[in-house]
Amino acid sequence: MTDKITSEYRPDVVTPPGETLKEIIDHIGMSKVELADRIGKTPKTVGEIIKHSAPITPSTAMELENVLGVPSSFWNNRERRYRESLARKEERRRLEGDIEWLKSLPVREIIKAGWIKEYKDNVDQLKELLGFFGVASREQWKKIWLSPETAYRKSRAFTSRPEASSVWLRKGELQAREIECGPFY
Repeated sequence: MTDKITSEYRPDVVTPPGETLKEIIDHIGMSKVELADRIGKTPKTVGEIIKHSAPITPSTAMELENVLGVPSSFWNNRERRYRESLARKEERRRLEGDIEWLKSLPVREIIKAGWIKEYKDNVDQLKELLGFFGVASREQWKKIWLSPETAYRKSRAFTSRPEASSVWLRKGELQAREIECGPFY
């Protein structure tokens, strides 16, 4: 299993690559129609790229490299970063709806045990918790940890908390991954 990358560059603001394309063609005095003719696309497609409604595909990036002299890797990286930025914003909006779920889990105890990091931002804390469980969403957590196949031993003396039990079971899974042993026959 690989470790998480902790020092990744993530700018707060990522501009669409279409803005850069517009700046370049304006700078050299090329129209959208002329660019479209030179790369073999329709003016509508070039307009959609500039307006951020269409992505710059790898083949379009290579065509832009041939016409504008800007490497295709530049266009591909700009497009990837922009789309990833949009996806992160959407994920954040989705996770904001699950903040209340944090209250049902023993987050303080998990942090105190050193199993997850503490974050001031609730969405970041939720992402850390989802990472601990190895799931992408609260719905996936429910599917795995509250599914009918999961049967927890219950005591009549105490109130059962499947959320707390899932933490201990997950910690056991993580520790079991670290144990090197021969195959079981």
